[in-house]
Amino acid sequence: KVVAVAQPAAHLTLVPAAGVLQRARRHRADVATFQLVDEIDSTILMAGCDPAVAILVDWLARRRSPVHAVALACSSREALRAVVDGRAHVAGVHLRDQKSGEYNLAPIRRALGHHRSMVVNFARWELGLATAPGNPLAIRGFADLERSGLRIVNREDGSGARSALDQALGELGLKSERIAGYQFEVGGHLEVAAAIAAGLADAGVTIRLGADAYGLHFLPHRDERYDLVITEREAEAAPIKAMLDALNSRRFAREISQLCAYDTAQMGQIIRA
Repeated sequence: KVVAVAQPAAHLTLVPAAGVLQRARRHRADVATFQLVDEIDSTILMAGCDPAVAILVDWLARRRSPVHAVALACSSREALRAVVDGRAHVAGVHLRDQKSGEYNLAPIRRALGHHRSMVVNFARWELGLATAPGNPLAIRGFADLERSGLRIVNREDGSGARSALDQALGELGLKSERIAGYQFEVGGHLEVAAAIAAGLADAGVTIRLGADAYGLHFLPHRDERYDLVITEREAEAAPIKAMLDALNSRRFAREISQLCAYDTAQMGQIIRA
């Protein structure tokens, strides 16, 4: 029989390890791995800030795919650096170019330089301000963040959420040093929502998924495109092809859309090759 068991929308888990650190130097480390060579070769490292990568990991596992996806949580700019440096196979990016208003392509060109890449759409999502349930402080937008007694939680420099906040403050002529909590940084969309839910802040920039996961009030700011960047040297690898197969599955797109409230109409489409 089928049994329905309620699951928390977001929670802390113990992540399985692929090895143990034995010795660390300045830029290198010795690691004793638990995995065989073919297991390492079938692993895809995905850097970025999208919580939905956990659903992709689960999707591949449910279909007994020989590919194992591992999420590396970081900002969009750090994800691009990881791909350039060979520390990740895929970078997830949502960075808006302030001059053109276009998403991702200009920042990708600046970050990758001469490295050729393929840009594939994952989804579109809503970015905005999350507040405590019911919005008890009656926050209406970014202009209210300067209000006395109001505290925010911020994302790290290089993240799309931090960029959106800085752009909004700049357009309003507000100084970041006048925003209480501007220096209080956390490392992801769900972490922003968790800080607000715990009463550590009154507001923060996150995606609707983060606010929904913690039952927060959400004030939409803009619609964003989240793309995946793959360098040419990785494009033909078996793990990448397995990921692209998932992105081109209507069932997977529907699952992401229903669970995350993302727009997946363009999922899997090549934005630039």
